[in-house]
Amino acid sequence: MDRPSDPSHCYRSHRTDRTTARRPGIGAFRRAETLRRVGRTREAISEYARAVELAPDDGYYHCRYAEALLELGSIDEAADTLAGACSVEPDNPYYHYRLGEVQYMRGRMDAAIMRLYRAADLAKEDAYYYARLGSLCYQAGRPSEAAQALAAAIRLTPDNAAYHCLLADVYVRLGSDQYALKHYRQAGMLGDYDAQLVARIRRFLPLRSNDRLR
Repeated sequence: MDRPSDPSHCYRSHRTDRTTARRPGIGAFRRAETLRRVGRTREAISEYARAVELAPDDGYYHCRYAEALLELGSIDEAADTLAGACSVEPDNPYYHYRLGEVQYMRGRMDAAIMRLYRAADLAKEDAYYYARLGSLCYQAGRPSEAAQALAAAIRLTPDNAAYHCLLADVYVRLGSDQYALKHYRQAGMLGDYDAQLVARIRRFLPLRSNDRLR
């Protein structure tokens, strides 16, 4: 299954479609989306800000606004905006995940891990959040937590070779060579191994639209 790169697809966001003509701020939001699509991001940001002002309880508006801010390198402002999304829709795992990504970009590893824990807790059937959590814990020098998170990802998607490879890396760090070898072998036996995907998850990079997760 391919993960869409554009959150307007609402992948894993569990967002009901509220972008109707009656929704406050919908006009500004639609203008922002149009401007962003044609590369006029600075103008789009003004419209997103207007949409958020008119509908401050809409987490999706906050999220799209934050993504536009990221495109211009406004990382701190994007973090604040995503925090707003999490505040108004605290049970939406995707917003916590996105805020975790931004906190990672800011070098705030503990804050990033906290958000990924929250995302995984809210979306217990989503292996991807567990894999990203495992990657963060691994980078933060918390290999035991990384192993637990990646094991959870594998329980949900046992045929994902990339996750087996990542867990094997963690076991190497833990000195558990026997378990590491088991998972390296498992990764090798599964035909859909994607070395580039493994590298991107290791480095906590955003996925591309053609990255395979299932």
